[in-house]
Amino acid sequence: MTGGAAASAAGMALLAAAVAHHQLPVFLVATATSGAGYSLLFFGGLETINSVAPAEHRGGLLSAIYLLAYVSLGAVSLLLGAVATADGLGSAVNLGAGVIAMLSMTTVALVAITRAGHGRGLPSDNSDRSP
Repeated sequence: MTGGAAASAAGMALLAAAVAHHQLPVFLVATATSGAGYSLLFFGGLETINSVAPAEHRGGLLSAIYLLAYVSLGAVSLLLGAVATADGLGSAVNLGAGVIAMLSMTTVALVAITRAGHGRGLPSDNSDRSP
């Protein structure tokens, strides 16, 4: 997840630069970097959920997360579309890229905090729970 979050943040910085300077090659690198970051974040998130969710509730939990993710993306798309209409595409890209980069760096921090907590002997998964 750390690598995915770092790649996502880097991709967002590249996207903002590509839009600001109107450079297609930078945009293509931004797209590839962001895609790799998203893939790693998605995989890490699914792995985290699978490691802590009880098997009998895993399907429902994953469905709820997918629903929340798609509704959230739709709402953000509408918001950024309104920003682009009012202030221009550059403003919308900068806002969206900034928020995604901030969330990515928050993910890096949370992973680091979680790993530090596990190093102090805190349980790392649900293997201690009884059925």
